[in-house]
Amino acid sequence: FLSIGDSVEAEILTLDREERRMSLGIKQLTKDPWLDLLTKYPLQSKHFGTVRNFTNFGIFVELEEGVDGLVHISDLSWTKKVKHPSEFINVGDKMEVMVLEADLENRKLSLGHKQTL
Repeated sequence: FLSIGDSVEAEILTLDREERRMSLGIKQLTKDPWLDLLTKYPLQSKHFGTVRNFTNFGIFVELEEGVDGLVHISDLSWTKKVKHPSEFINVGDKMEVMVLEADLENRKLSLGHKQTL
């Protein structure tokens, strides 16, 4: 991502003159993708995302940087009984998902895969 000596634009987050320290932030310079999430990802819309992580209860899929959602294990297949998501897909794979619910306040996105079939 970054290497020593790279030039970057950043926003000053905190400044402590006594300790001679400052905190900088890069992501504060970009628009928060959750602000207009339902415009880009309306409920019941289909999208492709990248599988980022497995849990015992589902798969986390990234739709874009800063926006990921959970496909619950029960929303993977209409016909197969999936015991663990690793039986179904691999981390890094592309997966078609449907937006089922969006909790913008808590930044949670519920996705489904079987609904795309």
